[in-house]
Amino acid sequence: MQTIAILYKPCKAGLSTMHFVKCEDGSYWAFGGMTPKAFNCKSLAELKQAITSYRRNGFSFNKPSIKKTTANFKCVDPWSDIPSKMQQDLWALPCNV
Repeated sequence: MQTIAILYKPCKAGLSTMHFVKCEDGSYWAFGGMTPKAFNCKSLAELKQAITSYRRNGFSFNKPSIKKTTANFKCVDPWSDIPSKMQQDLWALPCNV
């Protein structure tokens, strides 16, 4: 299989990726997307038209970089609110696992 083009588009659900390829038997295929799909193109010209169509719909040849999100997580220690004596009593309780 020979890759002709790979197009990317960031979406709310993630990164949509479309592959445009030529198979060993000479057939041309486009496949991929957030909801996976595949379709056969009759010629290289038809495959190029499909690439152009996807480009018009916001797909690009460049893979977008992943934006890192920084979330502020507060580590809550439930034991810190309990007095030491009670903590020892809780640890002494039998545990049937």
